[in-house]
Amino acid sequence: MCTFIAVILLLEDLNVGSLRGAALALSSVFTNDLPLVLTMYADDCTLHKSADSIKELNDMLQSDLESVSDWVDKNKLVLNVSKTESILFGSKHALQNELPLALSVKGMALEQVHEAKLLGVKLDEQLTWLSHINKLVATTGGDVAVIRRCAYFLTDHSVKQVIKSFVLSQLD
Repeated sequence: MCTFIAVILLLEDLNVGSLRGAALALSSVFTNDLPLVLTMYADDCTLHKSADSIKELNDMLQSDLESVSDWVDKNKLVLNVSKTESILFGSKHALQNELPLALSVKGMALEQVHEAKLLGVKLDEQLTWLSHINKLVATTGGDVAVIRRCAYFLTDHSVKQVIKSFVLSQLD
């Protein structure tokens, strides 16, 4: 059984020539008439569904994507299909025998990925968190190495502040 799907949608620009910040503010206001529920944060929008079969999941998502596409057109927004991707979540066993999703927007096929970045967190198909943890270890490890080399020139208090700023902020 496949448990979840996430389709990440990005509202890119208004067709009426406004600034990017204005597009973001207006897209928040426009969503009151959207016929389905999107999870939104800043300019990231996520559409997610769950189903017992890939076919059922694909049909539900395709219908929702068509609704979103119509809504985007009606409100003179642009959906950046090239940045829109899908990811199928499930166990290794469940995913190994499944066909990929066949989702499209206005005739353009959506890419199905094995990893997706959502609000700074890397999610993989099996939700193992390995790629996200590896990225954090690499980033913070490099920061710690630089701090260690500079620590000789800093007070203990300054070293703690730098660690809080560069390392602990990555983990929060």
